[in-house]
Amino acid sequence: MKILVYISRTLLGLVFIFSGFVKSVDPLGSAYKFADYFEAFGIPALEPLAFPLAILMCGLEFLLGITLLIGVWREFSAWAVLLFMAFFTPLTFYLALENPVSDCGCFGDALILTNWETFYKNLIIMVFVLIFFLKRKQVQAWLKPMHQHIAVALIAVLVLGFEWHNYQHLPVIDFRPYAVGENLPKKMEIPEGAEPDVFETVLFYAKDGVTKEFTMENYPWQDTTWKWVDTQTVLIKEGWKSPIHDFNIVIPETTQISTATPGEDIAPFILSDPGYSFLFVSYDVAKADEKAFKKAALLSDYCEKNSHGFYCLSSSTNEDIEELKAKTNTNMTFYATDEITLKTIIRANPGLVLMKKGVILAKWHYNDMPDIEELTKNYLK
Repeated sequence: MKILVYISRTLLGLVFIFSGFVKSVDPLGSAYKFADYFEAFGIPALEPLAFPLAILMCGLEFLLGITLLIGVWREFSAWAVLLFMAFFTPLTFYLALENPVSDCGCFGDALILTNWETFYKNLIIMVFVLIFFLKRKQVQAWLKPMHQHIAVALIAVLVLGFEWHNYQHLPVIDFRPYAVGENLPKKMEIPEGAEPDVFETVLFYAKDGVTKEFTMENYPWQDTTWKWVDTQTVLIKEGWKSPIHDFNIVIPETTQISTATPGEDIAPFILSDPGYSFLFVSYDVAKADEKAFKKAALLSDYCEKNSHGFYCLSSSTNEDIEELKAKTNTNMTFYATDEITLKTIIRANPGLVLMKKGVILAKWHYNDMPDIEELTKNYLK
């Protein structure tokens, strides 16, 4: 039995360390996932809590994993993992049934599981949790109580510091398809023979005050007593999707560029540009760091003089953009891109991306944006 307890404790420790680490690497992404949950459950008012909850949960998972693995704080670890799984296992069952969000985010962007896969994973983990909890007294602590407290406190400080570093800069490991070195056009390719989405046409007909659903095979086309009400196309099976399938950079209707066509998607042009292209990304300019925009304006002028591409991407309204321009005394042209896409490209608001021929060469958080001298010396060779 001791061997089984040891295996359970070790396995749980590794799972919690992995889960906590991949989310601590990207605390802002975890906050976005919490916001998705609040939106899905109809409680958007809790969105301001998304970031502190993300920091707390990622850190707690990481800390629990380490305490389990090294065998300290036995009672706390046993009760914590039991309560943790007792809460999340029913929750993931509900997510699997109702599918309010497509991915629970339990392993961040490092490992994407469907909601059913997540539920089955939790059922398996729960078995090891119960074994460890019921036999927890067999675990012998190898540190004295005072030394355990010191070890846990030190680990907690290191974990929180790691999370804060990844928030104030960019994730030390980027699991998303827009990581440095990625070739975006290749990430957008659909392989030959890939299974497409499967749709079904649903027709609604009414008779005697009752509306019923029909398919194309059984709708009452010969019975004139049924009156057509509506037709809908329903996705019944998702096909293969490329890692990047929603990268669009659209010229806004309010553009003042004489050579531009409002509504045109210029992403293909940027991705095929043999020269250097900068993407200055701000999903919400009203929440963005204003100092970075002044620095970006200098870079925009430099790019214009040296034939480099420079594009400001945002999902903000024109009113917010004009207000920001007035505050920062800048006049850069903004292009429209989906908010989720922008949040996926870079975990900063704003952030800077350098590309060439569709390959991402470098990315910077607004806290780390280089000046023009550094760019010309180290990147624009």
